[in-house]
Amino acid sequence: MAADRYKPAFTVTVVPDSVEMLVGGTGPYALMREAVVLRKGSEDAVRTVMAFGSAYRSVSHLLQTGRPIELAVRHHGGSLKVVGLPKNVDPASLLVPHEEGRSQRDTDILTLGTVLRVFGVEEDAIPGIVVDMMSGGVECDEDRVFDIDPDLEETLGHVLAPLAVAQIEEPLALAITDAIASLPVMERLEDAALLRRQTTAREFMLAA
Repeated sequence: MAADRYKPAFTVTVVPDSVEMLVGGTGPYALMREAVVLRKGSEDAVRTVMAFGSAYRSVSHLLQTGRPIELAVRHHGGSLKVVGLPKNVDPASLLVPHEEGRSQRDTDILTLGTVLRVFGVEEDAIPGIVVDMMSGGVECDEDRVFDIDPDLEETLGHVLAPLAVAQIEEPLALAITDAIASLPVMERLEDAALLRRQTTAREFMLAA
């Protein structure tokens, strides 16, 4: 329904009874039949919840049977259509569950992408930012470096620099970095940054 986009979005907690990943005429989508929907100030309800397009890309990897998740949704007839992730959601609550058969690296990539989407980073910019973070950071031109405490840049520069290169505004970049620093993935990003510094130092010594 084209008119659905003009309906107000609201935040609910969805507890899927089942999760189906399907493909329709417009591409892949997620279907959750008979999901329990919890909304503050309203009675619990059972609804079909669906996610298409960009909303599907934002939330599909977070959906698990029986696992509560906060979603922004709109009414879609008698069902609910996912708009995306709520802007005020705690990124720590959106940790991507590690699944058998999926590497830790792939799980980390999904987690970082989820955090960036929570903070409203443009979809086209997300893959490049994630690649740079996972590779231990990126060289940043002087005019792109944030005016922050040198100690903070020393400890978090490998996360901040990819955001600066992507032209993310400083206040938003600091908020994103703070959220990532609270997650287990940060330890692996630090390991990648250390390896990158060691490799750079070794190349410098060999070239001297």
